[in-house]
Amino acid sequence: MVKLFPKLTEMAMVVVILIATMAFQAAVNPPGGVWQDDSPSHKAGRAVMATDSPELYISFIIATNTAFISSMITIVLISTGAPHVDFVFLSITTYSMWVSIASIGVSYGISLLMTNPMETKSVFEIAMIVVGVFVGIYILLLIYFPIRTIVLGGLKQAETQIQSLLDGLAGQPDCPSKRAIVSLCVTIQRWIGVLTTGY
Repeated sequence: MVKLFPKLTEMAMVVVILIATMAFQAAVNPPGGVWQDDSPSHKAGRAVMATDSPELYISFIIATNTAFISSMITIVLISTGAPHVDFVFLSITTYSMWVSIASIGVSYGISLLMTNPMETKSVFEIAMIVVGVFVGIYILLLIYFPIRTIVLGGLKQAETQIQSLLDGLAGQPDCPSKRAIVSLCVTIQRWIGVLTTGY
């Protein structure tokens, strides 16, 4: 993961900046808008959701603030370059990014709950859906990486065998069958390179 992180840095930075922007926008313009006038029950500029559904609004603010703060932590850590050097910082950065993604998902769910008539859905159910999706993705990743390692190991071994075959053919006289075998081996090597490195 430490080796792959520099390649993922730009993409991670785009993702967390987008999440920070979404969280900031949600905080200053909450679902349902803000009151436009003063009255005994509310003040102008305050969130309508805070007056109508204070418990949901508290959950919304907690999720939004968590998404914003964890995004800021990720941005600061990536900007300093610490994750490239230290595994602890890499772990914190990755964890912060996952927390920000999960939090913005919860924030979205609460926004949906407030702006749509879904009385059957609770904050807990929305959170469980988000957690379920993330656990499913995490399980897929746990399955994917070991399989990928095994497959890449097999491809590297095949590339070594093809290279030794090419080295053995180099000493033989030139003929159409040799050219065909060399051409096939080079093509296979090229495809193995694409599969293992992406280039």
